[in-house]
Parts: sequence; C-alpha cells; structure tokens
Amino acid sequence: MHLEESEPGLGELATAVVISAVFAIVLVGMVVLAQREQAIAAGERSDAVAQAGGEALPDASAAPTATPAPEPDRPGEYTVRRGDSLFSVASDVGASPNELIYWNRDEYPTLQSTPALRPGWVLRIEGPPLPTPTPRPTPQPTPEPILAAPSVPGLPAFSAASFPASERVTVTWYAVSGATPHEISASIEANGPWSEWAGENATAHVLVEPSFDFVFQSAPGGGCTVVATGDPAVAITYHVTLPAWTPPEGVSVGTVEWWADQLHRTVDHEAHHITLYEEHLVAMRDVVATGTCASVPDALQVVWDGAVRANCEYDLAEYGYASGLTLESCVSTGS
Repeated sequence: MHLEESEPGLGELATAVVISAVFAIVLVGMVVLAQREQAIAAGERSDAVAQAGGEALPDASAAPTATPAPEPDRPGEYTVRRGDSLFSVASDVGASPNELIYWNRDEYPTLQSTPALRPGWVLRIEGPPLPTPTPRPTPQPTPEPILAAPSVPGLPAFSAASFPASERVTVTWYAVSGATPHEISASIEANGPWSEWAGENATAHVLVEPSFDFVFQSAPGGGCTVVATGDPAVAITYHVTLPAWTPPEGVSVGTVEWWADQLHRTVDHEAHHITLYEEHLVAMRDVVATGTCASVPDALQVVWDGAVRANCEYDLAEYGYASGLTLESCVSTGS
C-alpha cells in the first residue's frame, strides 16, 4: 500500500506554533530555575565561608582530586612494600642480606633475630663495609658450673654443651631465689626474660641470631648468580637464658628435687627449640646452594616462616593453649 503525502493546513501550522512556544517557555523556565539554584548554592557557600572564618570550603560538585603518587625513595634508601622480604630487597638493590641487617641494626634491631620486614620501614641500602668477623674460638672442655651449696645434694649442671649445635650456643644465667617452689616460681616471674608473646616474664628463652653469607651477583653478559661469601652460607647463633638458683641453708630436699626436675624440663624444652631451627637451617642452606636469584628470596622466607611456625606450635602444645594464647599471635611476634 502507498501512502500519499499532503501539505499541512493552516490549523495544523497554528497548533505547531503553539506547541513550540510552550516548549520554549518551559525551557526558559528550567534555565532560570537552574540559575536560581546555583545562586542559592553560591550564597550558602559564602555564608559557610564567613562562618568558617574566611576559609574556602571544597566544592562538592568539583571533580575529585587524584591521589598523589608515593614519593620516590631517596638515594641510598628503600621503603618496604607489602610482600617484600629481606632477601628480595637484597636481590633488588644488589646488597647482601647481612649488609642490610648491619646497616639497619640501630633503626630496626629485630632484623638481628629475624629477617621479617614490615611495610613502611625505610631501609638503608648503602653503608660501610661489614666488619671482619672475629673467628670463634674452638670450644674447650670446661668444668660444669655448680649451682648447689656444698651441704645440699648436687643439682644438675648445664652449659652450652647441653644443647644441640653447642658450638653456636651461649648460655646466660639470671639469679632466682626462694626456699619453696612457690617462692622460686614467684622469683622467676619477677626476674625471668620477657616474652612478647605471653606478655609476661618466662622461665627461659632462646634468642636466635641468623646470618646470611651470600650475595646476588650479576653475571657478565646478563643474568644473576647466588654466590656464597661464607661457609656455611646460612647460620644461626643461639643465646639461651636460664634461671640459676642457689639453695639457701636449711632448704628441704624436696625443694631441691623439685628444682632439679624443673631445670631438666626447662633445658629440654629450649634444646628442642634449637633442634627445630636446626632442621630448618638444613633446608635454608640447601635453598642457597641449589636456588637461583629468582627463587632464593621467596624460598628462604618460606622456610624461615616454617621454622617460626613450628616453634610456635611446639610452645602452644607445651603451655600456650593452657594460657589462652594463639598460634596467630605467636607467629606475628616471631616468638
């Protein structure tokens, strides 16, 4: 079907004119209304500025300002980001992990006991050469310390030789007193080494001090190689703190026997911590010996985190659960 077109008549033209006029009036009204609203808003802002003491207030309708980019690191410094580790930073900046520990030992002393980093730390990545390590003397047999008074049956005597990896163990004693188990326990609570995890003084403590004698060395023509600068490339020194009790005159044999048992348990407990670290130390050495510049940083951190977790799980089983402590809190403190 074909529809024929026809010209509009006068009536239709008049109607179109009226409709156009109405639209024009409405449009003008909308423009006036918008202008009035803007004027009112401007007046309100002026009043608010006056009330605020003349300081300009931000315009909500203005486009949001972009978040400024973080400032670049200053020469010789590196800001730790989430996911960084001591080993990954050392690889990125061409330093050894030991150098980073040494250069930042005053600002971040925890690096001397754990390679864990925290986002936001500003590390020095340049500094003086490492001091030449003093050779450790060959351990010589020494008389065991005697902790018991001559008139009292002998107490067990312990030294570095009582622990695994004894050539890398030092023992420090702190004095406790008392004539009964209750008094001795109270003295330990008052004088023992502080536990960040438990939030109180502990009976004994093992402080681990790792060292990482290797560097990430650029190879001629490109590439990277992990080069050991010490033998072994990874080591751990252990500092054990134990209580020392000298029985007062007239103390009961039962108290001496109780103390002997407690001291044995304490030494066995701390020795097991060293055993757990030594097991992971073997894995860390293997990572350095067989890994690449790309694999070593993450792999070392994974093994170290596993060592911390294993020691935390051991403490939880021994006394942590009974004290209401958690694995997460232990791992976060590196205890």
